[in-house]
Amino acid sequence: MKEFTEAERHFIGLLHDTINRMANNSANCKNWFMAVVAAIIAYVANNPESADVLWVLLFIDLLFYGLDSYYLQLEKNFRDIECNFVQAVKDDSTEDGTMVDTLLYNFNYNIVKNGGTKKEKNICKALKSPSTWLFYSSFFILIIIVYCCIVDFNIINWIASLNDSCSCCQCCK
Repeated sequence: MKEFTEAERHFIGLLHDTINRMANNSANCKNWFMAVVAAIIAYVANNPESADVLWVLLFIDLLFYGLDSYYLQLEKNFRDIECNFVQAVKDDSTEDGTMVDTLLYNFNYNIVKNGGTKKEKNICKALKSPSTWLFYSSFFILIIIVYCCIVDFNIINWIASLNDSCSCCQCCK
């Protein structure tokens, strides 16, 4: 088996760093989305008359879902590039290393968009990934439930009326 040169090891290290960055971006999408949802729901809970703001959260949910899927797609594409590169290093038995040099020094963004040498699009896989659709669809449903509870059922006033009618002790009055 052919040993990796210093340039090849460095290139693989750069790919690993990029893959880690895409994975961190995907996780940050989820963290930022949860922070935005918590802030808006807390605002609406204190101001029930502005419950229509929750509809904006549905748009934000779709926006973060698309962004998170995009980062997952890029991560998968970089993994494909890494696999193709390692396979090319293993298969390239010539001394001049033309295939490896082509992959090593090719800065074409279309290779990243298309997942290396494969023409398969990974965005559909990222959209169907349980790590994205389960997370964002559950928040989509949660936002609709919170909206229904605040507007249709007026649950905040109902909870307040429970505290007013408490007769078990004098602490609620």
